[in-house]
Amino acid sequence: MMLARWWARRSLYAKGSVVVAIPLVAILPMVPFFLSALGTARLAGEHERRLTTTIQAASAVLGDIVQAEAGVRGFLLTGDAEFLEPYETALERLPAERAALEEAAGPGAATVIASLDLVVEPRIRLLTSMVQDPRTATDRALETGRGLTERIRWLIGSIQRAVDAERTLVEADRDAAERRAATAVRVAVPVAVVGGALGLLLFAHGIAARVRRNTANAERLVVGDELLPAPEGHDEIGRSGAALVEAGRLLRERESALRASERELRTILENLREGVALTDADGRVIRINPAAADIAGFDVRMRDEAGWRRRYEVFTEALEPVDVEDLPSRRATRGLSTEPTILRIRDRETGTVRWVMSYGAPAIAEDGSVVGGVTGISDVTERFEAQASLAHAHAELERSNAELRDA
Repeated sequence: MMLARWWARRSLYAKGSVVVAIPLVAILPMVPFFLSALGTARLAGEHERRLTTTIQAASAVLGDIVQAEAGVRGFLLTGDAEFLEPYETALERLPAERAALEEAAGPGAATVIASLDLVVEPRIRLLTSMVQDPRTATDRALETGRGLTERIRWLIGSIQRAVDAERTLVEADRDAAERRAATAVRVAVPVAVVGGALGLLLFAHGIAARVRRNTANAERLVVGDELLPAPEGHDEIGRSGAALVEAGRLLRERESALRASERELRTILENLREGVALTDADGRVIRINPAAADIAGFDVRMRDEAGWRRRYEVFTEALEPVDVEDLPSRRATRGLSTEPTILRIRDRETGTVRWVMSYGAPAIAEDGSVVGGVTGISDVTERFEAQASLAHAHAELERSNAELRDA
């Protein structure tokens, strides 16, 4: 019981450290075996690359000698200098390839390389003399050349045999290292699994039920249900559960205040004689009071100003067409304010004309970004019609006075 109480009071960090430490302690003794295997594999790889390079360089030297002989033989048989191209190419490449062979083979092959030089140089001199004076290509000289070439083949073969023997030793070392690593794995994996399972049991003790309680409370918080009591404990799970319950209480209070504020706002908007519409950053109408819908003839099925504009025509006070982007509501979504402006709205379907005064202002978030716009609209049709009637009566009076003066 004391151990259980002690464990329950530990932080998740401490519990997690214990869980991780148990399998690590089981695996640590196997680390030297893994490091040894890795080192051996690395050295084997380096040896393999060096041996491969050595064989390639030895084959290149032998290929040069054979190519040079073939070129000289063709020249001696035909007298055509074009056959000397392989011979000349071989002479150019041979020094570099001989140096590459010496570098790849290393100091251990210095004796064989020196012996190879003692044979290659006379063979090249003999071929060169035959090119310079074909008369020197006697049967004896040709036989001597063949003997030198066979000696070169034997020396190159000895290099390749030495490489094969060294490769066998390297592969044996690598196989042994792999067997040691495999044995370490066979021992370490069961120990780590058992240790991990033991650590998992320790970690899960007293945690799973409390985590499920916090998960259930989080799900209840999402759907708005009453939260369960916070799980017991002084570790992170217990503290997070208590914080979650407190967050749920605060959220319910704020939701209640928000609903009350929403009701007040709705009451105010619905009873305003002036029309008010709210749009988001894309120009979609997200709220509009009855006065605005009635004045502008807006139907919720229209969704935005573009849909509204398909039915209605808008003109300035001077009867000039107004582009949809110049409407106060659209200007507001671009961060521009619009002073009260007189607009003439004509219904394309019924031909009804209405005069309105509209203005707009952007809705600014705390970070300064524009998140939408607020548009106000008032019906001034009666005032305009009265002004029009007054202007018409005044014109008639002026016309009558003019007729009287003329009479």
